[in-house]
Amino acid sequence: MMNKNSLITETIIHASPIELWKLITDRDAMKTWYFDIPDFSLVEGANFTFKGKGEGEKYIHKGVILDIVPLYRLTYSWAYKEYPGESEVTFQLNSVGKNKTRVTIIHSGIESFPKDDPNFARESFTAGWHSILNESLKPYAEGA
Repeated sequence: MMNKNSLITETIIHASPIELWKLITDRDAMKTWYFDIPDFSLVEGANFTFKGKGEGEKYIHKGVILDIVPLYRLTYSWAYKEYPGESEVTFQLNSVGKNKTRVTIIHSGIESFPKDDPNFARESFTAGWHSILNESLKPYAEGA
């Protein structure tokens, strides 16, 4: 669902695609650097829900696994229980050298969320994905 409005965040991480695939698909690993998603299952069509960190019950996220290409791409829907709109999040892994991987997060459809809530603003998603990728996943994967 990538389009001209898609938000793209990427970085190079000193880890192999195999190591990073485990981090983005294993719910125990995800709990450490991403979100606690107890009902996450790496099966196309599987549904999951989770609370955003520090957001209490206000922003209950819900998703469905849409596409799995092992060691390369994971796509799922991204929506909120109490708010209209639906988007897609894709994690893409590309090897760029020995134990170096370009991790790209593509978030498409954010314009479908309410315009009157600053938490749904493009700037908010940009800051959130930058933090998740560069301040959570990267240091965790690199053992910092």
